[in-house]
Amino acid sequence: MRKGRAITVRQGSVPGASSCGVGLICSIKGAESRSIVSMGIEALKNLTHRGAVGADGKTGDGAGILTQIPRGFFLQELGERGIGISSSDNLAVGVFFFYGKVEETIEAILAQRGVKLLSWREVPTSDDALGESALSKKPVIRQALIDMGSIEPAARELTLYLARRKMELSLGEKVYVTSLSARTIIYKGMLVAQQLERFYPDLADESFISSFCIF
Repeated sequence: MRKGRAITVRQGSVPGASSCGVGLICSIKGAESRSIVSMGIEALKNLTHRGAVGADGKTGDGAGILTQIPRGFFLQELGERGIGISSSDNLAVGVFFFYGKVEETIEAILAQRGVKLLSWREVPTSDDALGESALSKKPVIRQALIDMGSIEPAARELTLYLARRKMELSLGEKVYVTSLSARTIIYKGMLVAQQLERFYPDLADESFISSFCIF
């Protein structure tokens, strides 16, 4: 494998995990590419035997990937909406599962931290990839596209972490914060690994690139 290197953490080697599979695909030179994401998704599919599968054959005990934020992908999204950003390096993205109407509260918490919310994005999904059990409990899935230009780079992750903790404490079960970062993004769900890319069409986009993929 010349473009990437794979590392797999074996079952039970993750603290607190009784049955899991975790791995990493990365470019040893730190080069972002589409192939890294594709290999990560393919490797995730090969870990299906590690997780439980519901009677409907589609509902699983959870599958997902973590990658770098694909900045070109989201900048194109902002461009199509006519929304500018101070710099591509200042982009942060939050991924949220909503179980109530909480956007205004989240916007207020971000503003309290000096963070500028540019736009909400409804994450495209293909619901036929979900089993009946997962579909019946499916939340509203949205992304917050954020401009971190007013925050010093060294303080950005801490700023977003503190905002996330306040969201979780203030909103409780009304929201699940999947990720909130200026560096990385997570796509996941209660499904089997083979359905992840099908459920999230974003992951099949050629501009969705990264130098690593944790699965």
